[in-house]
Amino acid sequence: MEEAGGGLKGVGMGEVCGLALDEASATVYALHRAANTFISSAAIAGPALLAFDYSGKLKRALMPKTFYVPHGLSRDHEGHLWATDVKLHQVLKIDPSGSGTVLLTLGTRMTPGHGASAFNAPTDVAVHPATGEVYVADGYGNSRVAVFSSDGRYLREFGSAGNGDGRFRVPHSIVIDKRGDVYVADRENARVQVFDAAGTYKSQWSSRVASAPQRYPYSKHVSSISYHPALDVFAVSEGDAVQLRSASGCALVQTDGNLKWPHDAVLLPTTAVAGFATPPNRTVLSHAGAAQYVLFVAELSGKRLRRYNAVSAGGAPVGGGGGNPYG
Repeated sequence: MEEAGGGLKGVGMGEVCGLALDEASATVYALHRAANTFISSAAIAGPALLAFDYSGKLKRALMPKTFYVPHGLSRDHEGHLWATDVKLHQVLKIDPSGSGTVLLTLGTRMTPGHGASAFNAPTDVAVHPATGEVYVADGYGNSRVAVFSSDGRYLREFGSAGNGDGRFRVPHSIVIDKRGDVYVADRENARVQVFDAAGTYKSQWSSRVASAPQRYPYSKHVSSISYHPALDVFAVSEGDAVQLRSASGCALVQTDGNLKWPHDAVLLPTTAVAGFATPPNRTVLSHAGAAQYVLFVAELSGKRLRRYNAVSAGGAPVGGGGGNPYG
C-alpha cells in the first residue's frame, strides 16, 4: 500500500465515506466522493465505487454518473451492496458484479421527506440476515430508523430526535449482529444505541469522545459501527480513532488517535489477509489478543483507505506492521 496524496491514478479518489467487505473474493469496497463534498449538487462523473484487494491493489472501478453525495455502504448476507446518497435522498441496492447494477431503489429522487416512500438524507443500511428486512438509518433530517421488506415495502420505523433512550441526534451508521440485535451509531449523542429487531431499546454504549476537546468537527462524533460475526467484535469510529468493542460494548483496543475524520471502519480476522502483505510501518493495534484483528478505515478528510495490522502486546507485527495508507 502506498500513500497517494489524496488521489488514485486514473480514478481521482476523494472523501472516502463508506466501506464493505467481501471475504469470499478478498475484496474491500470503498465508496468515495471524488471531487464532490457534502454540499455538492452535481453527479460524480467517474466511478464512485472502488474494489481493492487487501494489499491495496485496485481491482475494479464501478458506477460512474450514479451518485451525487454518497454516504454509507454495507454488504448483505446475499452479497449485495447497499449504498445511501444524502443528496439524492435515496438508498440503492447494488449487484457489485460487472459494472454495478442497481437492483432496487428506495426513496424519492432529490426529494427529502418523511414516511413510507421518502427519506431526508439517509446515512446507512443494515440487512437482517434471518428475515431479509432492510433497516435504513434516516439520518440527518429524520432521526429515525425505517424498516422495509426485502422487496422494498415499508414495514415500520423507530426513533425520533433527541438525546433520551431510543432517540437520535443523527443516526449515522447501523449494523445487525448474529443475535439479531440492531446497533446504531448515534453521532451527535456520542454513543451507540442497541435495539432488538422490533426497535425496542435495550442499552447504550457511551463514548469517551463525549467529553473530548473539540479539536476538529468530528472530535465528539461516533461516526460508524461495523461488525464481524466470526470474531463477534465491533469496530466503532469514535472521534479521530477507531475503537474495537466486544458484544457487551467493552473496549478491547483502539487505533492511534490521528485519523483524519474516520467515517467508516471494517474488521476481519488476521488469517483472512494471509498473502496480502503490506510495507512495514508503525504498530497501531496492541493488546493481548490483538493479533487476531485486521482493520480497514475510511478517512473522509484524509481521502484515503487505511489498513491497520495488529500485534499482541510485546509481540511482532502481523503481516508487516500497521497503519498503512493507500488510495
